[in-house]
Amino acid sequence: MKIKSAIRALILIASTAPCAAAVLITGQEVGNDVIFTYKGFINTTELSYEGEGIANTDIEPLDNDISAGGNCDFWGISNLRVSGSMGTGTGATGSAAGDVFGVMTGYPSLWLPKGYTSGDSISGTLTFSGHTFATLGVTENNTVSYTWGAGENTDSITFSTVPHEKKSQLTIETAVLLRFDSKIGSTYSIEESTDLENWDPIIIDVEGDGTTKKYFFEISNPRKFYRLQQPPN
Repeated sequence: MKIKSAIRALILIASTAPCAAAVLITGQEVGNDVIFTYKGFINTTELSYEGEGIANTDIEPLDNDISAGGNCDFWGISNLRVSGSMGTGTGATGSAAGDVFGVMTGYPSLWLPKGYTSGDSISGTLTFSGHTFATLGVTENNTVSYTWGAGENTDSITFSTVPHEKKSQLTIETAVLLRFDSKIGSTYSIEESTDLENWDPIIIDVEGDGTTKKYFFEISNPRKFYRLQQPPN
């Protein structure tokens, strides 16, 4: 059957053709720690296998190096291009969970899981306990890109840090409530003073409508006095 043969040929071409790959590394402050998550896959076509090794679990922002370590395969990169900078930190050790993965720029190379096959999924986390971006020397809200290869074999790693999400906090403060009954057709203003001699307007041109007006003012130091002013009709 010609149709089935054509389909088989297309499947064979799709399964054997090189493909561009990518790994995304994203860092965020979580509680008292900094956690980097990484996920993606690598196309090894443009890499050179250089043997087995043991990778450290650390980050060196000044050199744009990061690694979730363990026993691994060592792959060299002949044409690594780096854009951006992680920061100015000189190094910190963390803990890793998941697949071994790392990128180094001094000797351009990747650490990949032992026996890694091109296109296999890579994922894991890298945690720096008791750290912030500042103590790691990592720039917040920042991106660094690593690329190598050419054409359909171009591959990349993107390192990024996202802003720390501050939790909303409930604050209870004391205040002064000023309340007065307004008269239709009248205009009011509220003034404040710290010495009962010099007065400054803080609310002006309040139109009376027959309702009770309420205004809250934060209690401050030095203490303040308030008065209601109603221009004569």
